Amino acid sequence: MELWDLVFSGDTSSGARLSVFVERADGSVDLSDCAVLSKKLSVILDVEDPISGAFHLEVSSPGLGRTLRTNEHFERFIGSRIKIRLSIPIDGRRNVVGVLESVCGENITIITEDGSSITFQQQQIRRANLVVDISFSGKR
Repeated sequence: MELWDLVFSGDTSSGARLSVFVERADGSVDLSDCAVLSKKLSVILDVEDPISGAFHLEVSSPGLGRTLRTNEHFERFIGSRIKIRLSIPIDGRRNVVGVLESVCGENITIITEDGSSITFQQQQIRRANLVVDISFSGKR
């Protein structure tokens, strides 16, 4: 099992949540994987007590529209459609959707839906997610 992401949200006085996103090396994960890992993590967190106060533990897959944070995340999904929210607009755009073309160090290049190429540094990204394209065909 590999850690994809770890997110702590809220505060312990009003219902904090520790979200752990995992998957196997082949990209899969199922409910029993999450349940087993949740039990193991609960024991460790109870003993080590790294978070003062109450919180809810959530273990799940990164999902289809997963968040991309690291160079490894971006490199794995070269050729995929992604949506990026920038911290500061570039050329008047804060939201950019397109195909991830390349990752070179901290530089990420995407080809936008209008065919233009935009390169920016990873530190300029506020949030990046895969774009899920679901189309249904057939008769109802």
